[in-house]
Amino acid sequence: PAAMPGILVGFRTALGQAWMAVVAAEIFGVAGVGQRMMQASSLLATDIVVVYMLTMAALYGLLDTAFVAFQGWVLRWKA
Repeated sequence: PAAMPGILVGFRTALGQAWMAVVAAEIFGVAGVGQRMMQASSLLATDIVVVYMLTMAALYGLLDTAFVAFQGWVLRWKA
C-alpha cells in the first residue's frame, strides 16, 4: 500500500505521454481530430484549428480529471 501513490503517479505520467503519442499519430496521418486539424490548417481556417485544439485539450483534461478522481478513490485511506 505504501508504494501505491508512486505507482499511480507513474500511471498518470504515462497517461500524459500516451496522449501526446495519440495526438502526434493523428497529426501525421492516422484518421482523427489531428488529421482534420491539419487539413483545416492547410486551408488557413484558423478558427477550425483552434476549435480542434480546444477539443483535444478538453478531452485530455477530462481524462486527467477522471484519473485524479480514481486516484483519490484508491488512496482514500491516505487522507
